[in-house]
Amino acid sequence: MDVDSREFLLDPYPFYALKRAENPAFRRSDFEWTLTGYDVMSKFLANPAAGRGNIGQTPRPGGDTSELDQLKEENLALQILDQWMLFQNPPLHTRTRGRIADIFTLKVVNQLEHGIRNTINKLLDKVLGKSERSFDFAQEIAYPYPLTTVCDLIGIPPEDRGNFFSWTRSFSLAVQVDFHRLDVSYKNKMNNDAKQVEAYFRDLIPRKKSAQDDDLMTRFINENEGDLDAQALLANCIFLLFAGQETTTSLLTNAMFALLAHPEQLGLLKNDPGLIPTAVEECLRYDPSIQMIGRRALADIDLGEILIKEGDHVFAFLGAAGRDPEVNLNPDQFNLERQNIKHLAFARGSHHCLGASMARMQIRILFEELLPRVSELGIAQLPTRRPTWLMRGLDTLPMHFKHA
Repeated sequence: MDVDSREFLLDPYPFYALKRAENPAFRRSDFEWTLTGYDVMSKFLANPAAGRGNIGQTPRPGGDTSELDQLKEENLALQILDQWMLFQNPPLHTRTRGRIADIFTLKVVNQLEHGIRNTINKLLDKVLGKSERSFDFAQEIAYPYPLTTVCDLIGIPPEDRGNFFSWTRSFSLAVQVDFHRLDVSYKNKMNNDAKQVEAYFRDLIPRKKSAQDDDLMTRFINENEGDLDAQALLANCIFLLFAGQETTTSLLTNAMFALLAHPEQLGLLKNDPGLIPTAVEECLRYDPSIQMIGRRALADIDLGEILIKEGDHVFAFLGAAGRDPEVNLNPDQFNLERQNIKHLAFARGSHHCLGASMARMQIRILFEELLPRVSELGIAQLPTRRPTWLMRGLDTLPMHFKHA
C-alpha cells in the first residue's frame, strides 16, 4: 500500500498489520528502519540515543541535510521549527525541555480543570442549543476547545486568537511533509503565516514582560530570557501554542468518531461513566493523532535481536504500536472494557509528550460533560479526513443529537 494513497489515509491499520507480520522491526535500507511492534518500539524510544530526525525532508544517507539547510534559509517556518525542543537533541533538548517542564507541571495542569470544564460547557451550550439538533464536532468543538484551553493557559488575549487556525495548520503541515516535494504555493503560505505569527509574538513578548500576568508564557519568559536568545525564546513561545492545540484537536476528533462508529460502546459508556478513564486510553490506543515519528540514532542501540547503528534513521509508527496483538488482544476491536491497555500515543523516553496529562484531561472532561446532556448521538454526514496521514484526524465530523 502506498502511504500517499487515499486508501492509506482512510485506514492505515491494515498496512501496519502486514508490515508487523513480516517483521516488527523491518530494515528498509542500509540506513533506515521501520518499527511497527510495540515491544521493539518501546525499547527503542526509551533509549537516550534515540534522537530526533530531521524536519522537512525524508532521510538522506549519512544524514545529509545540505538541501534542507538551503531551504531553511528561504523559509521562516523551518527556521522557527528548527528551534523547537521537539526537533532538538541533547544537550540542547535537555535544557529546553527542562525549562518548560519546570513550569508545566502536573500540579499546574490539575489546577486548570475548573477552567477547562467551563470552556467545554460554554461550547456545548452553544451547539446543543441549536434548533436543527446537529453540529460539526470538528469545527465547533474539537478546534476551539483545546485552542481556548491552551490560549488561557499560556496567556493569549481572546481578541488575538482569530488567525491561529491558519497559523497552527501551517506549522502542522511543515512538521509532516518533505519540503522538497511540496508545491511552491504551500511553501509560500507557510512562510507568510510564519512571518505573521513571528510578528505577533515579537510584539506580545515585551507586553507579557511588562504586564507580569500569572500565565505560563510570562513564567517561561521570566525564567529563560537570560539563557535563550530572542529568536529561540520567540520560537518556543510559538511551540507552546502549537503543541497544546493541533494534536489535541485531532485526538478529540478521532476519539469521538471511534465512539460514533461503535454505538454499542457509546451506549456502554453512557450507562457507566466509571468507564471514562478506560475509554480515554482505549481511544488513544485505537486511533492516535500522531501516527509516526522519525528518530535518528545518536549512537549504536542494541535491542537484542537487532542493532540500530549510529546514524540510522528509524520510522517509529506509534499508530501501529497500539494495534500490536502481542500486547493488546483483538487489537482492531474498539473495546471500552479492555484491560491493561498499552499504547505509545504520546511516544516514550526523553521526547515523551509533555502535554499528555492535559490532553487526557480534555478528552475525559469532554466525555463527562457531553454524555449526560444527550440521549442520542450519531453521524449526520460522512466526515472528511485531514489531507495528511502522519497527524491523523478529521477536518469535519457532522453529528446529530437528541437532548437527554
